[in-house]
Amino acid sequence: MLIFTTLSVLLVYLCFKKFPVFTNKLAEYNSFIFISLQGWFIHKLSNMPLSKNISLDGIENILFDFALATVVCLGFMFSHINKYSLDVKFIFFFMGAMQIGILITISSLDFISIQMKIWSNTLYVLLPAYVLYEIEKNRNIQQKEKK
Repeated sequence: MLIFTTLSVLLVYLCFKKFPVFTNKLAEYNSFIFISLQGWFIHKLSNMPLSKNISLDGIENILFDFALATVVCLGFMFSHINKYSLDVKFIFFFMGAMQIGILITISSLDFISIQMKIWSNTLYVLLPAYVLYEIEKNRNIQQKEKK
């Protein structure tokens, strides 16, 4: 799934570089990929057998793939945030907050290994920092354009 997500994001990125017309649809494409990842995550976790023989490594792999793939999608969306309307920006911030909540939940689970907790903690600290960086960068660009 991680390979599929990476290829999807790469394909969307290349389409925007080659065909600037697609830039107007950037929000819809990234939202589709992000929502598909959310659905895949829920599907994978809800179809896991709940028995005493359950593999915690399997759950951990799903959580890691999900967290990394969605952070890639959110990072791509937030890097182009100055192109969107206020409504789309609000949706992106809401999806980012939801992702941070998921990462905090992952890091608080008892059965998760220390490596996964470190990855989860790192991602949920870096995501807001990245968003603040992009906001500040866009603000600086707008101030330079006004001068």
